[in-house]
Amino acid sequence: MEVAAITNNNFDTEVLQSKRPVVIEFWTEGCKPCQALGRAIRQYSDKVKIATCNVDESPELASKYGIGGIPSLLFIKNGEVVDEAVGYMNDISEAEVSAKVEAMLAD
Repeated sequence: MEVAAITNNNFDTEVLQSKRPVVIEFWTEGCKPCQALGRAIRQYSDKVKIATCNVDESPELASKYGIGGIPSLLFIKNGEVVDEAVGYMNDISEAEVSAKVEAMLAD
């Protein structure tokens, strides 16, 4: 199960040019909900590419995509954002993440 660490330098190659749909988790160190969500989304690595972006290390990407809270997920297919989710447990459940992944794959 490979997880791509996304930075400003590799975003185009790893995400926008990816042949597989991509789920990006925007996170930061010490964020307990981020850790839980990161573990939860890895179960989909056989269906989509999983990527992570530390917002402290790549604030430009977070700003570009309007990331205001963490954890945040972007669902990207063919270089375009097709869905998003913010938060974990209180805001979005694993079932909702699963439904968003399946919807992205169904198109």
